[in-house]
Amino acid sequence: MNDKSNGVLHSYPLLPKMVFYVFSLVFASAMLTCAGILVLGLLMVVLGITLDNTALLGVIAFMTVFFGFFFAFYSNLYSDIRISNSGLGVKVFLFWWVFLRWDEVVGMRDRPLSLSGTRLIVVRRLTPFHRLIGLSAGWTFKPTVVIRRNLQGFQEVVRVINEKINSPPAYD
Repeated sequence: MNDKSNGVLHSYPLLPKMVFYVFSLVFASAMLTCAGILVLGLLMVVLGITLDNTALLGVIAFMTVFFGFFFAFYSNLYSDIRISNSGLGVKVFLFWWVFLRWDEVVGMRDRPLSLSGTRLIVVRRLTPFHRLIGLSAGWTFKPTVVIRRNLQGFQEVVRVINEKINSPPAYD
């Protein structure tokens, strides 16, 4: 059995997760729509069809990047967590899992200025958007995973991570 994928899954309740997925899909749809319009506009330019307002292509290109950025950022705010003896699995971009060994987990701390009990898991590597989450949520340049109290098994996740990162490494 692969310990990386068979750990204990901790996820968010269905209703907040569905709201989160709807917002993520709205951002993704807007990004894809703008990208499609941009490709169509560029095709018109290549084919020699004159455009009355070429600045519109610049605005659409900006909107494509804008919506793409918000999709990538927002889709990583509610990451499911999978804990195993080997490390921590983090769901990124709604569908993919990234496995982090325990030695790649730097620490855990409370989110600054948060009264809701939100915790931040600071890691050595993850996506560039997790670095932005670290900057915005935890004032750190390191990649960060945000976990909230409504994560199923929140207390257990906090306890296990604290045990794993504060314990000396096991020798075989």
